[in-house]
Amino acid sequence: KGKAEANFEIHHYAGSVPYTATGWLEKNKDPINTTVATLFAKSKNSMLSHLYVDVVEEEGNSAKTGVKKKGGSMQTISATHRVS
Repeated sequence: KGKAEANFEIHHYAGSVPYTATGWLEKNKDPINTTVATLFAKSKNSMLSHLYVDVVEEEGNSAKTGVKKKGGSMQTISATHRVS
Protein backbone atom coordinates (compact mmCIF):
# COMPACT_ATOMS: atom_id res chain seq x y z
CA LYS A 1 0.00 0.00 0.00
CA GLY A 2 1.08 3.58 -0.64
CA LYS A 3 2.01 6.06 2.04
CA ALA A 4 -0.91 8.09 3.38
CA GLU A 5 -0.78 11.77 2.46
CA ALA A 6 -2.14 14.63 4.53
CA ASN A 7 -3.94 16.50 1.75
CA PHE A 8 -7.30 18.27 1.92
CA GLU A 9 -9.39 20.87 0.08
CA ILE A 10 -11.44 23.76 1.33
CA HIS A 11 -14.41 24.72 -0.82
CA HIS A 12 -15.44 28.38 -0.70
CA TYR A 13 -16.63 31.20 -2.99
CA ALA A 14 -13.36 31.21 -4.97
CA GLY A 15 -13.66 27.48 -5.66
CA SER A 16 -11.74 24.52 -4.28
CA VAL A 17 -8.34 25.30 -2.78
CA PRO A 18 -6.02 22.32 -2.20
CA TYR A 19 -3.80 22.21 0.91
CA THR A 20 -1.29 19.79 2.38
CA ALA A 21 -0.33 19.37 6.03
CA THR A 22 3.10 18.06 5.07
CA GLY A 23 5.73 20.52 6.28
CA TRP A 24 3.15 22.64 8.13
CA LEU A 25 5.28 23.03 11.26
CA GLU A 26 8.32 24.18 9.29
CA LYS A 27 6.28 26.72 7.29
CA ASN A 28 4.54 28.27 10.32
CA LYS A 29 7.27 29.41 12.67
CA ASP A 30 5.46 32.43 14.06
CA PRO A 31 6.95 33.70 17.33
CA ILE A 32 4.70 33.47 20.36
CA ASN A 33 3.58 36.83 21.71
CA THR A 34 4.92 36.94 25.29
CA THR A 35 1.88 38.83 26.58
CA VAL A 36 -0.50 36.25 25.15
CA ALA A 37 1.66 33.33 26.37
CA THR A 38 1.67 34.82 29.89
CA LEU A 39 -2.11 35.20 29.79
CA PHE A 40 -2.52 31.58 28.63
CA ALA A 41 -0.04 30.31 31.25
CA LYS A 42 -2.18 31.93 33.98
CA SER A 43 -5.41 30.45 32.57
CA LYS A 44 -7.77 28.47 34.80
CA ASN A 45 -7.94 25.94 31.96
CA SER A 46 -5.31 23.41 33.05
CA MET A 47 -4.49 22.21 29.53
CA LEU A 48 -3.98 25.74 28.21
CA SER A 49 -1.85 26.80 31.17
CA HIS A 50 0.23 23.61 30.89
CA LEU A 51 1.01 24.28 27.21
CA TYR A 52 2.32 27.80 27.84
CA VAL A 53 3.99 27.66 31.27
CA ASP A 54 7.36 26.71 29.70
CA VAL A 55 7.25 29.70 27.36
CA VAL A 56 6.77 32.10 30.28
CA GLU A 57 9.52 30.40 32.34
CA GLU A 58 11.90 30.58 29.37
CA GLU A 59 11.27 34.31 28.95
CA GLY A 60 11.69 34.89 32.70
CA ASN A 61 15.01 33.04 32.83
CA SER A 62 16.38 35.04 29.89
CA ALA A 63 15.36 38.30 31.54
CA LYS A 64 16.93 37.37 34.91
CA THR A 65 20.28 36.32 33.47
CA GLY A 66 20.40 39.12 30.92
CA VAL A 67 21.23 36.57 28.25
CA LYS A 68 19.63 37.16 24.90
CA LYS A 69 18.56 34.19 22.84
CA LYS A 70 19.90 33.53 19.40
CA GLY A 71 17.40 34.18 16.64
CA GLY A 72 17.07 30.51 15.73
CA SER A 73 16.27 29.36 19.25
CA MET A 74 13.19 31.46 19.93
CA GLN A 75 10.02 29.66 21.00
CA THR A 76 7.51 29.48 18.17
CA ILE A 77 3.91 28.42 17.85
CA SER A 78 4.92 25.46 15.69
CA ALA A 79 7.44 24.37 18.34
CA THR A 80 4.61 24.25 20.87
CA HIS A 81 2.65 21.96 18.53
CA ARG A 82 5.71 19.78 17.95
CA VAL A 83 6.28 19.28 21.70
CA SER A 84 2.64 18.65 22.57
